Parts: sequence; C-alpha cells; structure tokens
Amino acid sequence: MLLFVRGKLYLFLSVPVFFIFFPLFAQINLNLEFEPQPLQQELSPFWSLKRKGTYQFDTTVAYSGKGSLLMEIKNQSFPQGLYTEPILAHSFRNKIVTVSIWVKSADFTGYVFFTAYSLSNEPKSSSHVVSRDSIVGSEWKKLQLELPVAAQADRLGFSIGGWGGNSKIWIDHCQISCEGKEYKDVPLAGTEIVSDTTLAFYKPDFSFEDDKKNSRLFKKSQLTSDSTTHKQGRKSLKVIPTQSDNSYLLCVVPLDTLGGKLLSIKGFVKKASISSPSLYITFVSKFTKKPYYRDSWDIYDYKQIPIQPLTSTDIQNEWQAFSAEVSIPENDFLRYASIGLVPSDTSAFWLDEIRILVDGQGVSELIQPPPPTLAETAWLKKAIIPLKSTSPSEPLTDLLSLSEKIGKAKIIGLGENTHGSHETFQMKHRLIRWLVEQKGYNVIAFEADMAASEAVNEYVLNGKSDAQKVLKALGFWTWNVEEILALITWMRQYNVAHPKQMVQFKGFDMQSPWKALASLKEYLPAKDTLTWHSLKKRMERVVAIRRFVPATDTSIVAALQALREVKTTFLIRVAKHSLSQKAVIEQYFRQIEQVIELRLVGEANRFRDACMAENLYRTFTSIPDARILVWAHNNHVAKLGMDTPMGYWLKSQLGDSYQSIGFTFDQGTFRGIYKDSLQAATAQTSVAGSFESYFKTAQVPLFYLPLQKVPLVKENQWLHQRLLFRDVGAESFNDDFTRHSLLTEFDGLLFLQQSTPSRAVKNSSK
Repeated sequence: MLLFVRGKLYLFLSVPVFFIFFPLFAQINLNLEFEPQPLQQELSPFWSLKRKGTYQFDTTVAYSGKGSLLMEIKNQSFPQGLYTEPILAHSFRNKIVTVSIWVKSADFTGYVFFTAYSLSNEPKSSSHVVSRDSIVGSEWKKLQLELPVAAQADRLGFSIGGWGGNSKIWIDHCQISCEGKEYKDVPLAGTEIVSDTTLAFYKPDFSFEDDKKNSRLFKKSQLTSDSTTHKQGRKSLKVIPTQSDNSYLLCVVPLDTLGGKLLSIKGFVKKASISSPSLYITFVSKFTKKPYYRDSWDIYDYKQIPIQPLTSTDIQNEWQAFSAEVSIPENDFLRYASIGLVPSDTSAFWLDEIRILVDGQGVSELIQPPPPTLAETAWLKKAIIPLKSTSPSEPLTDLLSLSEKIGKAKIIGLGENTHGSHETFQMKHRLIRWLVEQKGYNVIAFEADMAASEAVNEYVLNGKSDAQKVLKALGFWTWNVEEILALITWMRQYNVAHPKQMVQFKGFDMQSPWKALASLKEYLPAKDTLTWHSLKKRMERVVAIRRFVPATDTSIVAALQALREVKTTFLIRVAKHSLSQKAVIEQYFRQIEQVIELRLVGEANRFRDACMAENLYRTFTSIPDARILVWAHNNHVAKLGMDTPMGYWLKSQLGDSYQSIGFTFDQGTFRGIYKDSLQAATAQTSVAGSFESYFKTAQVPLFYLPLQKVPLVKENQWLHQRLLFRDVGAESFNDDFTRHSLLTEFDGLLFLQQSTPSRAVKNSSK
C-alpha cells in the first residue's frame, strides 16, 4: 500500500513483519531487512505459515545488517514456508513492481519457491502472479520477480519457502521497487489493534472532560488535555505534532455486525494554521480460519480524509464543525476500524465533542446485541423437533419424527462445524444408520481423498484388509478416530447381513495427487513405469506451487503433457479391465488433473468445492440407483456461502434432490489443531447475538430445526438474518464465529448442547 504522509511517499507492502512491543498503542513496522531488534518477539500475524516449522531471527548469519530470518524446512513431501496476507496495492495498479530477496541454505537438496501476486477483493476480477523455483546453495543468492500488477488489484503479496528436502534456509534484505524507486517503510497507521486487541474495549471520553478515562490516550506526549480552549464543557484535546510523527490512534471500533453500513466521524476542530490534518480509517481483517496453525491479519482497506470544516470558509483559531464519512466494507472477516489522526505539518490543532456513528446511531448502541426475548424463545420451542440421544447404539425410534423432514432427497449433505466433535460425529452416525436402514441410502461419501477412500470401500464391501489400517490410510487425523472407525465397522457388518443392499464408502476430495498416482502405478506393467515416474516428478513441482499461476507456467505445461502421455498408455492397457475398474482409473486421472487445475485459478476454495461437487456427481451417476449421504464440513454442504460451496453446485444440478443439514453446538470442547499441536480445545462461549445464543434458550439438549419455507414473523426475525455462527474446521482459535445465513445455507439444522473431543483410534499415530 502506498500512502502520502506529509508530502512523502511510503510503501506498505506485504513483507516480513515482526512485532515490536512498545508500551502502548504500538504500530507494526515492516522489517524489510530482517534485523533483530530489542523487544521483537515473534513473526507477525500479517504472515501465515505453510506447514509447521521453525522461524526465528539468526544473528550469526546475515547478507547485510546484523541478522536474517531462519526457516527450518522439515517436510520433504510438501512445500513449507511463509506467505503474506496481501496488503493494499491501489497505487501499484497497471505498474511493474520488482520484489527481490536474498536466500541461502545449508545442504538443501530441494527447491526454494518464491512467488509474488496481486489480486482483487472482487471474486471475478483478473489477478496476476509470477513465480520461480530455484536451487539455492550455501552462498547468498538473489531471487527477483517482476510483477505486473492487475488494473483491478486491491492486494499484493508474496510467499517464500522450500520443498523437497530437509534443511535450513535463511532469507535477508528484501527490496521492493516500483518504476525505479525504492521505498522505505514506516509504522503502519491503525495496526495497534493487532498487537493489543484490548484497544477494542478502550473507549476514550470524546468530550475530553475526563482526563482519567483518557489516560491511555495521553500516553502520547503530543496529545494533551487543554482547559484553555474548548467548544463545549471545560476541556478539549490538543495535538502538537512533531516532525517524526506519522499518525495518532484515537480509538478502535469493532465492526463484526456493521458491514455495509455508513461510518461517520463528526465533531469540532480548531487549527493554529490554515493547513488541515486528516482522519485515517484503517479497516483490519482477522483470518482465523486460514491454514496453517495460526491466526493471520490483513489491512483490508485504508482511507485518509482531510478534516474540512462544514462551512465554505476555513478560519484559523476558530472552532468549526466537521464531518467525515466512509462506507464499511462487507467482508466476513472484517473485525475492526482503527480511527486516528494524520497531521499535515507541525502546527497545533484541537478537537472537541467527537462522535462516532454507524448509520446515524452511536457505535456503543450497536456493539452488544440484545438477548433473545421470551416471544422469540417461545417460537423456537414450537418450531424444533426434540431428539433423545446422539448414540448410534440407542434405539432409532425418535428419528421417526424426522421422516417428513429428511430422507426424500437423493443426496443429503450432513455438515459439522468442527472436524473434532465426538457428539456431532456420533449423531451423524446415528442419522446414517436410520437413513440407510429406513430410507434406502446406499453410499456414504466423505470429505476425504478420493483415491485413498477406495481401500475403505474395499473393506466395507469385501472385508479386504483391516478397518484401522484403511482408516489410517485416509491420511487425515480428523477421520482416524474411534467414531469413524465405529461407522465403517457398522457398514461392514451391515453389508455382511444385507449382501443385496450393500452400502459403499466413497471419497470426493482432491487436494493431493499422491494416492491417485500410487494407485495408477498398480495398473501399469513394469515396462511402462518410466512414464509414470516422469509424471510423478512433474507433479512434485506442481504441488510446490503456492499460488495460482498462468496456464503457460512451465511446471503446469510439463505436468499436463506427462499426464496425457501416461493416460495414452493406459488407454491401450485398460481394455482388459472391467467397466468399474475403468471408471476408477478415470477417476484417478481426473483427481490428478484437478490438482493441476487448482494452481491455475485464483479462487482455490471455490474451485476445490466445485471439484468436490463434480466428483460427488460422478459417483451419483456411476452407481445405479445411488442415494448418497455426504459427510463434510458445514461450509462445504451449505447451499450458499462466501466461497460458492460444494452444496451450491449440487443444488444447481439436482434441485430439490439435494438437501443440506448443518450441525452446531453450544459449549464444550473439541479436538483440533491449537497452538501448533493436535489437542483438546475449549470452544468459545456462544457469543451474544449468535444463532447459538438463541438456540440454547430453548433449553433442549438435542433438537432438529427445520429451515425450509419458514415464514417471516416478528418472533423469528433473527432466524432470517445473517448472524454469527460457530465455524471452526480443523483448527482451533479464540475466535470461533463467523457470519452465516442459515435459511439460505441449510434445509435443516441439528443443535447439540454439549461437545467433547473426538477420540483418536488407539495404537494409531495422530
């Protein structure tokens, strides 16, 4: 992001950032030189980690200055490193940005990847990316990229790391230039909330009468209380800028419920000179669902608005009213607006009677939603269908009350708001038993690797191998738990008892090519494996690509060519195989192709969901009389959502033959990645104004809420709104809730009062 501050041009770009902990109101500085400094503690949340690893300053190794950043690469199969959450790039549009960095390694046999990209907040806008892989040795090597920034670009960033070996990689001396000019960094206005989230709860006295309440504000010596001049009351705020000051934070406004509204800052200003200071508004996003292992933050937008009097004349040393307005962006991850002052010079100015409004209302009136009313709770109690137990071993008779609500669609999506809740998994198993036994469903499809799931299918159909072994081979800790083991064990028992009504197990995820590649090799004669090895080598390069690339990228071209060569060989060899075997082989090829295509699109989440829908629909059409129960996260089975979920594509193809059921719970614990390790995590308390805060008022521990064709009345207006909803996934954060619209996403919802962690299969590694 480029900003003009006091006539000077500064660059705020997504580059390595580290916390510098100042006593109060600490802005984050961009440490382009990776210089260790006093009080620096850890990697900034403006960076996300790709896989777990060690990242630290190293004062013993440096290209320039006193140190560098050391990354210890420990995973040979997957790329590991850092990538930015992109910072604003409006000033770079239609220009060439040069990004360079110096890198060295210790006995590294793999590749260092370096990628720069620009992208837009608008999903369908064009994006640009440049990338390169390099072999880096023990001598410092300069990596440089020339990035053409898209005309619609809002964000800019880059990623760097390693893959294909174990080693230490040092990075140092990052330089960024545009049109031949190198830019220096300054503290980034409005980022104080990132290093001190308590600022969201600090509300100054904007009448400036209460010095004690404003004590934190006055920690900046340039901000003082002045009793000699005021618009109203007895005091005002006096600002005496110094030459080195760029900005002063006034307050932070939580924006979780305020997207799309108008933010207004009104008050009175008095100036010692004719020049006008400015207000800045920095919109800050917090991505608590981003992979891997940590929260990440983003400067979503930055506005700087001159404080201009409302009258046509601008008078020195006179109090004049001013007003500034800006629209709050609509973004599910938007958390805060930091509001502050940018001086125009070193002339003093005063402020008094500041008011911060959203759509004309005081912010304090909007932050805390009211509790559910008795009438709203009464409506909910009439609408729900209470259920007796989550245990699959309990009698299923209470589920008969759902017969008119569930079981008519050909595909039913069964969601979950975390991948690690024992009670949720049990309830899904219980529903599956009932729907298989009473409604004739014959396929259980999992959010699991498509190729790896074939071994589970062989087990449940033919008893091949061992339940624990095939479950572990799915390769994802979320499913290697006792609850899923119990499910596939029951499926095997059911198939033995019902040989003419067997239930199949299918996967539909496509994020990795490795199991599909390994499975293809089993079909090839030994003399044809050379072609297979060529494809495998090229896929290693493709998997290392961290961001979307153009179709002309050499790694993509080579992988697609190798895929065509291997497929041609297979077309000659598969004539002897059965139709079902041919279908499985085609499925493996399509999975590898999808992994490649994933690197060609700028909307990875959306593309993944589209691919999963495609794979599910292929399963639906390839199995005679298929009736499928889908096991996946709420965000995938939903009919609508921020990233165009899998359920959207299924609903578009199948209409009412697709049904989506969401799951949530009020309180408790669950299993997930927390602070870099897999453990039991405590769920965040259901926040005020969330859907869960309404559901728990029914005081029913387990119930189903139908969501189809719910007429709007005053008592259920909350259900028709876009409110906070528990949304965790595989990782645990202190912020479990994001905004959802239940009536558009699901046809029904199962609510559980309590959750405990799913239970890892004994004698099985995590």
